[in-house]
Amino acid sequence: MMATGAIVQAASPFYMRYYAQKNDLVSASEARRLTYILQITFLLATSLGSLWMREIFQVLIQNQALQQAFPLAIIILMGYNFRPMYLAVTSLLIYREHTKKLWRISSVAGLGNVVLNFILVPIYGFEVAAATTFIAMMYLGYAGFFLKEYRQLALVNYYPLLWLFLIIIALLVVYELAALSVIIKVYITAFFALVSTVAAVLFRKWLNL
Repeated sequence: MMATGAIVQAASPFYMRYYAQKNDLVSASEARRLTYILQITFLLATSLGSLWMREIFQVLIQNQALQQAFPLAIIILMGYNFRPMYLAVTSLLIYREHTKKLWRISSVAGLGNVVLNFILVPIYGFEVAAATTFIAMMYLGYAGFFLKEYRQLALVNYYPLLWLFLIIIALLVVYELAALSVIIKVYITAFFALVSTVAAVLFRKWLNL
């Protein structure tokens, strides 16, 4: 949470700079490009962390029973992929001074998470709380794209449903891969590192950093 918050804080001034430019369509495209780069970076980082979650739990937790709870951490960690898209929506609405309905998104996400926990935890056990948290985070990240105020201001399509689908697929994939042997994870990690390096180079090139 602290890491994603720091990244969002560092990226926020770039959104303000883009929206302050005279050419609205160009600035909107640049903001979308930044959002895509952030989303890809988040997906790579959270997927890599989730891949090694079993080993992380084994190192940090002595209790063998608690070590088996690593799949729950994977679900919650992947939920933090909501941040880039949430930042894209809130940055535009804040800059255009249309923030009156933003509180509704966070309120629905928080209250919805609590209500789902009250309903589902007694039936399926505490493990379901990780899933409800993931659902709440995805709502928080993507509900803003369907606000009337945002749709009136948006000049480019972020394809939020496509990104939501990719996050869910990534969650399902790493959830299964986390149980693989260490040697296979090393190869997968090497591939992640290569992709991350390329993404970092593109990030600097596309944003002229």
